[in-house]
Amino acid sequence: MTSQRTPQTIAAHMTHMLAPTVRAAEALTQPSPTLHRRIIGTAVTLAHIDLFTIAADLADARACALDGRPRGESSGRGGGGATSTTEDVGTELWRIRDIGLQLDEAIDKLHPDPSWPTISSGLRERTACATEHVLAAAAACFATLNPERAYDDLADAVDGLCVAATEVRRLATIAAKTRAWRATPESVDPPDDTLEAARCTSWPLGMDRNGKPARCGNYRGEHGHRHPITGSAHHDDLCDDCYRMVCPQCWSRVRRTPNARDCMACEIRTRRGRAA
Repeated sequence: MTSQRTPQTIAAHMTHMLAPTVRAAEALTQPSPTLHRRIIGTAVTLAHIDLFTIAADLADARACALDGRPRGESSGRGGGGATSTTEDVGTELWRIRDIGLQLDEAIDKLHPDPSWPTISSGLRERTACATEHVLAAAAACFATLNPERAYDDLADAVDGLCVAATEVRRLATIAAKTRAWRATPESVDPPDDTLEAARCTSWPLGMDRNGKPARCGNYRGEHGHRHPITGSAHHDDLCDDCYRMVCPQCWSRVRRTPNARDCMACEIRTRRGRAA
């Protein structure tokens, strides 16, 4: 997880290469393209994943696991009989390592590693990744006799890209919270509640798998945020990066894209007002 391929580089690839290519392909097959916006939104959420910090945390967890379980701790095997500390340590080390391997595999399915051979060379055993599949589907739109079918294939490819990115975010969240011995008080110090309370709630990133607001993990702005009109305290639970995603029209929703002038609701309201 320490190669040149990181969530930030993947997000940049999706923003500056995938999105413009898909937008050009949509212009040939769809009168009102929206797929490229989904790609940009997915890239924004990927950019918040700190892969290097996750790798360091997993390494610390493995080092903690090597110290062994606390004396008297039961592994559950044998119904209260004697337990093997060596076996417990090996099991815990594999559990932590497996979490990192799952995250690596999810990234492999999303975007190819720069060291991999190209698909056209015939030397790669792995099938096309999600980003490669989107590029292939977009290229097919420029030489097709059936625009509707080409757009459907492109939409399916973008859906697969979003699913692959969601899996990366899910596994990254699990890896970031992984502690040796499942954070038992006897072996691992729990997180500082004061520091955790100062973290950004990051609601612009949407909801997590339990339907609760997702958290980006960054700390909130040092000096807080002020409403540009009233000057009052505004969205103090957000970090500076997430605050830039707030719509400057309604100040309550997320922008359509990082550099958009408004959110989707404000855009629709403006469009209806012009039509009226």
